Amino acid sequence: MSKIDVTQRSGSPACYSSSLHYVFIHIHKSAGTSVHRALAALHEQRSLSIDARRYHKHVKASDVRHILGSAWDQAFKFSIVRNPWDLMVSSYHWWLTLAGNFPSLAPHVLRIKELGSFDAFIRSEYGLKMINEQPGRDLLDWIGDGSKVEIDFVGRYENLDSDWEKICKALHVAPIALGRENRVSRADYRSFYDEESRELIAERFAKSIALFGYQF
Repeated sequence: MSKIDVTQRSGSPACYSSSLHYVFIHIHKSAGTSVHRALAALHEQRSLSIDARRYHKHVKASDVRHILGSAWDQAFKFSIVRNPWDLMVSSYHWWLTLAGNFPSLAPHVLRIKELGSFDAFIRSEYGLKMINEQPGRDLLDWIGDGSKVEIDFVGRYENLDSDWEKICKALHVAPIALGRENRVSRADYRSFYDEESRELIAERFAKSIALFGYQF
C-alpha cells in the first residue's frame, strides 16, 4: 500500500488556541469535527482569533508538544476517545461515503471498495494499522507516547455531552451546544464482527481497551 500524505487535506482547523489556552487532540471518528465547530464558534462569540499556526487537524499529541514547546505545559490538553470496535466500523463507512471528497485519497477509496466488505477491510492494513488515512495502531498513539496518556483530560464519545460540559468548565466558558457532524446511518457496530475480527480489534487496541474499560 502506498503511503498516504496526511498533510494533503486542506482546511484543517487549528488544534491550539493561544487565547483560550487549550490543545485539542482530534482522534478520527470521535466527534472531533463537532468539537472543532463549537470551539470556532466560541472564538467568534468572544471575538478571538484562532491561532495563526495551523496543523493537520489529526496531529498527534507528541507532535503538538514538540511544536509548541513551553506553551504545551501552559495549555489545557484534551481529547475524545471512542469504543474501538465502534470506531473502526465508523472508519470503514467514512472511507465508503466521505473519503471520496478528498482527491488525494481516491486510490485508497478505490482499493477499499474493491475489498468488498468490512470483514476484508478490518484484516487489511487500513483496518490493522490505521484510523481513516492516518497511521497509528492504538488510541494512545494520538493522546500519549504509545503507553501512557500525556494530556489532561480524555472524554468519551459515549458520554459526549457530559464530558463536553467538563471541558468547557476547564476552559472557564459556558457550554456551547455540540452538533453531530459526518454521521452515517448504519446498523449497530456489533453486527459487523465475527469472533475473529472482534479479536483483531481487541489485540490492536489492547492498551486503550484496558485503560478505558471498553467492552465489545
